[in-house]
Amino acid sequence: MRVGYLLRYWPTRSETFVAREIRGLLAAGVEVEVLSLGRREAGGETPAVPTWWAPTGPRRWLQVPHPASARRLARWQRPKDALTRTSWLRRVVAERGIDRVHVHFAGEALEVAVAAQLEVDVSVTVHAADLFVPRPSLAELLRRVQVITVCEHHRRVLSERFGVRAVVVRCGIEPERYPLCDPSGAGRRVLCVARDVPKKNLDQLVETVGHLDGARLRLTATSPRLRAPHVDLGPARRADDLYAHAEVFAMACRIAPDGDRDGVPVALMEAMASGLPVVAPAVAGIPELVDDEVGWLVAPDAPGELLTALRQALDDPGARERRGRAGRERVRAGWTVARQVQRLGAIWSGME
Repeated sequence: MRVGYLLRYWPTRSETFVAREIRGLLAAGVEVEVLSLGRREAGGETPAVPTWWAPTGPRRWLQVPHPASARRLARWQRPKDALTRTSWLRRVVAERGIDRVHVHFAGEALEVAVAAQLEVDVSVTVHAADLFVPRPSLAELLRRVQVITVCEHHRRVLSERFGVRAVVVRCGIEPERYPLCDPSGAGRRVLCVARDVPKKNLDQLVETVGHLDGARLRLTATSPRLRAPHVDLGPARRADDLYAHAEVFAMACRIAPDGDRDGVPVALMEAMASGLPVVAPAVAGIPELVDDEVGWLVAPDAPGELLTALRQALDDPGARERRGRAGRERVRAGWTVARQVQRLGAIWSGME
């Protein structure tokens, strides 16, 4: 099977879950090529695959458009983009012998795939913002393709809001990459790997850790507004390098004012694979991964509960070690790229 991954951007540093999925498919013997509408910064995990970018700039007007598909796409995107994107996609899919097109996020890239009316199967993995802060096209798009999503919470939302039957393929990691750390130390170090966006609620986490005697918070976000005496800011070349230098991993995710929310943050899986206990809120799909066996699950937007859980975690090294080891085993048992790829293959072949 040759699968074409149609993406809004490639490469992009923030979407490691896509790169890992592609790498897992390649390891399983699936041929993968990337078809991208645009470029962003390269990430360290970007696999080397044949890549085709949509035409941009003055030369793209030399493309011969497919008029019907361009008109369909113009309902959703700028006419100057619609003129070339669908023709480009149809041509690349045919010339490269692609058997299936898969899209991550039900947004611009999926609009192109649907408008192009390809003669191959199209599927999409729905993640978070594309579902909860949707484009106007979402309802129509979901009716036209095979729908996959990342957690049971999202599956229920897709069914209740759109009448769509979706199947769940959980994002996974490669647990063997993460050496077992020792969270039983006395450093009172709290780590959070997250972007500074409203749904991550980093302000609340900064304020809460400030009430814990002697605690320090390490954030990978770099926003100056998050600076505080107890906070260390700065990106990491590899987030996994940070897990060995913390006692607790914490998130304060919430439902943002515009409705956006997480699925199951990959950073939680990474921390657990390292043996770090986690403190996290019961938002969206997080309770499908986190419970009191592997960490501390708290109500969202409840700073008092978050403070209590963090205090318990930092004050009890034995509990941290027990829950950290249980979390590592949970991830290794069910939240892996290998399992993710196996599920995708079964779904694409009609076995699920």
